[in-house]
Amino acid sequence: MGNKMTTNKKLLKNSPLIHGDIMNKPEFSYPTHTHGFDKYGWPELFVSAITFGFEGNITVIQNVFVYFWSNQDKMETLKKEKYIEIEKLWSNSDLIICLRILDYKFLGLRKAYTPHQLSKIGHAQIFVKGYYYELTDSYYENIPDNESNFEHINLISNNIKWN
Repeated sequence: MGNKMTTNKKLLKNSPLIHGDIMNKPEFSYPTHTHGFDKYGWPELFVSAITFGFEGNITVIQNVFVYFWSNQDKMETLKKEKYIEIEKLWSNSDLIICLRILDYKFLGLRKAYTPHQLSKIGHAQIFVKGYYYELTDSYYENIPDNESNFEHINLISNNIKWN
């Protein structure tokens, strides 16, 4: 993922929890997602398990968190316009990172969160511009319901270290 963004310890102490799947079984890879962005009035973040891989998804979520922390007007743009593009999230990458606000009807979101875990603020999906395969419900059809393997995801998330 390239450069790690530097942040202050207070920011990281208050950072959201990230749940992810190490993809031992690619056909059952749960989307990487957050819990805790809503305490800032922000939508929770969601990204397909294979977009950047387990560790890469953690890095992109961390970088997006820091980006919005430093550019809160951009978060307001996302909430208002339901879509935003972030260029140069990493100094050594030409990837354009996109975020779109999701409706709970989206199957991928229902695979990541149980109904009682949904944020009242909403949810935003992270994806790479030009790679749209993970934006369809059919992409998530083979993933079992999240409750069947959610304990596994929680155990993994407890080992995630913020940069």
